[in-house]
Amino acid sequence: MDNKIPYINPDQDANINVMLLILVIFFLGKSARGIPLLNNDRLLIFIYLIKNPVVLDNVLEQVGRREIVLTNVELFSINSISINLDPLFDRNWLKSLLMRLSSLGYLDVTYRKADGFMYLLTSSGNEIAERINGSYFNRVKIYLKNLEMIRSESTVNINRLINNIFRH
Repeated sequence: MDNKIPYINPDQDANINVMLLILVIFFLGKSARGIPLLNNDRLLIFIYLIKNPVVLDNVLEQVGRREIVLTNVELFSINSISINLDPLFDRNWLKSLLMRLSSLGYLDVTYRKADGFMYLLTSSGNEIAERINGSYFNRVKIYLKNLEMIRSESTVNINRLINNIFRH
């Protein structure tokens, strides 16, 4: 009989990822003028960046906005040494998170012909976002505050910044 305790990868935990999605939309969802900024592509990019702080740091450095001091754990983790680009293209994973967020009544969705579906939080979603805390989520909030500096950059430009990292 095998009595091993199962290992649950926190990176794949649905509840953690829903909370990350809530925070991304809360911090980066609209421009200073209130224009929705987040479609599927941008959500995947921003979630990827907060889950990969070394890549985030490099992107911010390229635009002259590097203000994050990475910890040794962030610098020397397996994820930072062997970066996986697959999450940038996992639309099914994002769709499942968006459906869950919508079923909870936290997601407001509009459609723009040029950009597709655009996402904001409902008032109850904003209330939840304001209550999310803890050491991990507080660190994520630091990343997101830094990403606010580039949230209005075009998707093409942000992709170019990420691609520059992997060309070296």
